[in-house]
Amino acid sequence: MVISTVGETIDAQMRQEFRDAGIFIATDTAMTMRALAWLYRRQRLFARENAPHRSPLPTRAPPRGWSETMDYLEASGIRPVYWRVLGPDDRAAAACSALVYPLVVKVLPSESEHKTELGLVKLRVQTPAEVDAHAADFRRRLGKPEMGVLVQEMVDGGVEVVLSCLRNTDFGPIISIGMGGIAIELFRDVTHLALRSPRLRCYRHCKSSSSGRCCRVSVANSPPMSKRLPTRPRASAICSWRRRP
Repeated sequence: MVISTVGETIDAQMRQEFRDAGIFIATDTAMTMRALAWLYRRQRLFARENAPHRSPLPTRAPPRGWSETMDYLEASGIRPVYWRVLGPDDRAAAACSALVYPLVVKVLPSESEHKTELGLVKLRVQTPAEVDAHAADFRRRLGKPEMGVLVQEMVDGGVEVVLSCLRNTDFGPIISIGMGGIAIELFRDVTHLALRSPRLRCYRHCKSSSSGRCCRVSVANSPPMSKRLPTRPRASAICSWRRRP
């Protein structure tokens, strides 16, 4: 129970007696409304069903390198687009024979962070000869003749997003989602959520961002899902882990 005493003074002893009896005395209307809001919020929280108990996931070391990262995504149910790392002695005609053209040729993340700005990404490469030429050019420009070059199948008609996780010292595990590619640097449109966030809250945050609007427009103007996706969804993604003391 909440009692509002506007313009009246209640001594400390009487206030304590009322509090022991479960009655809160508020000295102004604003405090009364705040106390009532807290009580209603408490009632709603206790009315929720208890979340099912989940056993902790097994711990594992973060992946190192491109191949381990792709294996991690595969084990997590996210199948990347088909890819190959082209060595200095490899030729695309044989090494990339299982890939479907057009292809994307680019430097591995471990070799350069700002690939687009340095011209180290080539899209819609149509022939094996072009793949070999771009790979040789990348090695020459970076001064790494033994460097492996990443070759992936080109994906069109989708929405590129960035999804990353980190552990913040104040808020714990944080997930970030936003517009991917160069758009993340141009528009700075990124949403951050503390885990574990309810699915509805994630949807509302994504809905309010530009990346969420782009996703809805793309899906609305795209063919049916059964015609757009193979038997299993494929995604081009890079996961990053950050450790803080």
